[in-house]
Amino acid sequence: MLKTWWRPAGWRGRMAYAVPAVITAVALIGRWHLGEPWIAVVCALIVLVPMLVVVVVAATLRVALTAFAVQSIALVGCLLAAHVWLNSGPLAPEQDWLLPYTALASLVPVVVMLVGGSVRGRRFESLTALGAAVLLVGCWGFVGAKFPGARMPSARDAVPWGSGLSIAREWDEGCGQNGALCAMTVLLEGELTVSQVRAVLAGYGWTRECRPVTGILSRVGAAYEQVCLTVRDTPGGVEVVLIGEAYWWRKPR
Repeated sequence: MLKTWWRPAGWRGRMAYAVPAVITAVALIGRWHLGEPWIAVVCALIVLVPMLVVVVVAATLRVALTAFAVQSIALVGCLLAAHVWLNSGPLAPEQDWLLPYTALASLVPVVVMLVGGSVRGRRFESLTALGAAVLLVGCWGFVGAKFPGARMPSARDAVPWGSGLSIAREWDEGCGQNGALCAMTVLLEGELTVSQVRAVLAGYGWTRECRPVTGILSRVGAAYEQVCLTVRDTPGGVEVVLIGEAYWWRKPR
C-alpha cells in the first residue's frame, strides 16, 4: 500500500514526478535573484504544494492539466508583477510574490474539490497541506511587512532583468553591529563607465541613490525598507555598492 501511495500508477504518477521536476528547474533558473540557496529550496517547496494537491484530488488528467496550467500562469504572473511590472529599483523580497501566488494557486484545488463532479479522496490531507502552506507564507509576509528590519541587498539589485549588465564578482560585506545596515559590493563585467551604468540603472527605477523596495504587497500597504545604491569607478572596473537600510532605524532621524 505504501509503495502504491508513493508511486501512484498512470497519469497521476507521471504528473506527481513531472511537477517537482519542472518546479526544481524553475528554482534553479530563478536562483540568480535569490540571496541564498536555501531560500530557493523553500520557495520551490511552497510552490509545489498547491500543484501536488491538484494531482491528488483531480479526477481526470484533463482536470489536472487545466488546473496545473492555471497555477503556472499564476506563478509566472506573480513573479513578473513583483520583479518587473511593479518593481522600481531594488527587488522585492520572496514573500512579495509567494503570498499572492500561494493564495491564487491554493484556490484552484479548492475549486476542483467543491465544483468537480468526481473528485478523488484525500480531501482532508489536501486541505491541511494547503492551509499549512498559506499559513507559512502569510506569517512570513506579515513579519516581513510589519517588521522589515534591514534587508541584505541582493547582488541582482544592481543588475536588473534585461539591463545587459552582468556580474563579474560580488562581495557580501555583511551587516553592521546593530543590524541596521547590510552591505554588498558588486563588480560589473565589461568596459563600462560610471555614467553608462547610472544611465542604465536609472531606466530600471534607480533615479536616485536610495529607493524603497516595491512590489505587489507594497501596493497594498506593506511597509518595506529601502536600499541605497552607489556606482563608483575602481582600478578593477565599475563597482556598485548596495546598502540595505532598515526602516525602523531611519525613522527617528
